Amino acid sequence: MKNFPDQSTVIAQLSQSQLPAALEAAQGRMKKKVLGAEEALKGRVKRVIIADGRIQNPIVKALSGKGTVIQ
Repeated sequence: MKNFPDQSTVIAQLSQSQLPAALEAAQGRMKKKVLGAEEALKGRVKRVIIADGRIQNPIVKALSGKGTVIQ
């Protein structure tokens, strides 16, 4: 989210070049998710999707477009 905790500001997509700014803006446990995504991409993973673990079926929903995609 650009403006945590405003649900309407969920970021749908980020590029690797946007990760430093995302890390700066991230709060709480989201920082660890962004760091993990960055590490995975450096390890040649092509795409990372961060899902909302607070909702029912987060993986299915993330894969259908309801997560943040980082490439």
